[in-house]
Amino acid sequence: MSSRLRWFFLSILLLYCWYYPGSPLFPWMGGLSPIKEGVNEAAQRISALLLIISYCGFLLLLTSRNELIAGIQYLLSPLKLFGIDSSSFALRLALVLAIVPQMNERRSSSVESMPKKSLSMVVDKASELVREAAEQSREYEYETINLPESVPPGIIDMLVPALLFAWLVLSL
Repeated sequence: MSSRLRWFFLSILLLYCWYYPGSPLFPWMGGLSPIKEGVNEAAQRISALLLIISYCGFLLLLTSRNELIAGIQYLLSPLKLFGIDSSSFALRLALVLAIVPQMNERRSSSVESMPKKSLSMVVDKASELVREAAEQSREYEYETINLPESVPPGIIDMLVPALLFAWLVLSL
């Protein structure tokens, strides 16, 4: 997943290294030199994003779809005070999570077979994918999705993030 973000990381690196206020890293290069403070900030931002990506990947690896939906439903349950139904959001999320892997397979197979010659070909292929997705949604065999009961987390489940947050605050 982090390889897909390489251009984003490169843009962060460029923006922080050359457009951040501070002193030049190599004074003999003049205005072309990266900024010391910018290099430090870019490294912090990129490493934080890589850490978040790895945590998300780890969470998705260890958590089933139903557990993920139940957790989101539980986290959003306080929004009932404002009239927002967390169970309908969880149901929509379950439907999206059910169809995304199929659509991703279809997209990746068609993108690999596509010659990269012109922008109009890319636009034509994208419109074809949207048309296929609309047709597939009409032909989709609906499955019954049962939302799991919203069970509050155990004491260990709440203690670990609290301790991690306390460690983070104390380390600053």
